Amino acid sequence: MKLFKKLLAIMLAICCVAAITACDENTSEEYDTNKTGIALEYKVTEEDGKGYATVTGLFLSDKQKASLGKESLKTEAIEIGVDGKIEVVAYDEDNAPKYDENGNLVTETIEIGKEYDGITVESFKIAEAAFSNQTIIKSVKVGSSVEFIGAGAFAGCSNLKSMELPFVGETAGENVNSKKIFGFVFGTVAADGCSSITSNYNTSGTLAFYIPTSLKEVVINYAEGSVLPEYAFNKITTLEKVTVNGAVSVGKHAFEGCSALYNVVMPDLKNEIGKNAFAGCAKLVNLFAKAEGVVTFPAGIVIYQSAFSGCSNLGYGADLIDLSGATMYEKAFASCTSFKAVKFVSANVKGSAVFSGCSSLESVTVDGQDCTEGSWDFDDNGNIVVNG
Repeated sequence: MKLFKKLLAIMLAICCVAAITACDENTSEEYDTNKTGIALEYKVTEEDGKGYATVTGLFLSDKQKASLGKESLKTEAIEIGVDGKIEVVAYDEDNAPKYDENGNLVTETIEIGKEYDGITVESFKIAEAAFSNQTIIKSVKVGSSVEFIGAGAFAGCSNLKSMELPFVGETAGENVNSKKIFGFVFGTVAADGCSSITSNYNTSGTLAFYIPTSLKEVVINYAEGSVLPEYAFNKITTLEKVTVNGAVSVGKHAFEGCSALYNVVMPDLKNEIGKNAFAGCAKLVNLFAKAEGVVTFPAGIVIYQSAFSGCSNLGYGADLIDLSGATMYEKAFASCTSFKAVKFVSANVKGSAVFSGCSSLESVTVDGQDCTEGSWDFDDNGNIVVNG
């Protein structure tokens, strides 16, 4: 009897091993890894008399699917609407993806101004959750021919390192709402590899977005003369570098609380920097270029209340911050503790305590008068007082 039980146990173990092996074989045969390539999926629609090609997702060939989650996974860069085009999957008459004789995915190009399915495409859109959890994506470049990006379009893209977009949020424009801030395109659903970031979208409204921890660099390419919207990157604590092309002004609270941000490039900025726009960006070094040790703010620029308050590294390494052409409001540069020397015009100071807490100031030039150390001071309100 004991012998029979031992034999039965051995037979059951062999059956289990065989079953597991069969499962492994079936899993490995699930994909035809000779088929390779990725491309966009899309649909063409007409809305209010205008033709759109909407990107609905990313098609992965079997080789890419089989390597998901493995260290050998090759991450990809995708482009949408660059030069007015998208590269999409080509399908045969049976609606199956086409492959060439070498197993490479066949694609076709959808272009602005051409007709597809009886509709002339005038613009592109990206659908809600279009690339949700596509960990294969490393970088994204979205061109100016895209005019709409749906909620959570890039949710859970946890390997994403850089993005280039034509605007912040859902569409271009300066509206102040939850759809006009950076986190909108990542959505509010928790995902592995993403950090929960709570941003303001108005004076009292907040939302928690899940932004890939790996994402460090963002480029925004606005149309010339645009304004970066209020709260655009509010409290995004993971970003390190942001470039905003085309924007002549920064809305209030736009970068407030971006504690990891050390580099902001805005080559067209010349009109206004809104209230608290960069407040709390302690790592931000310079917004404008430094030439021969001098950082010069553009002539005519208006810097509103507390715009750079708490930017303790602003001006680091500069011998002089030249604000001769700038208009400054209350606490505009409060606690900018890296300032060594400033130059400004007293008539352009519109509020108190503009330089309060700038504890490293050694030299101040007001109305062309160089004040030697000891001949100027702060009053009780943080205003610079020239004594001689």
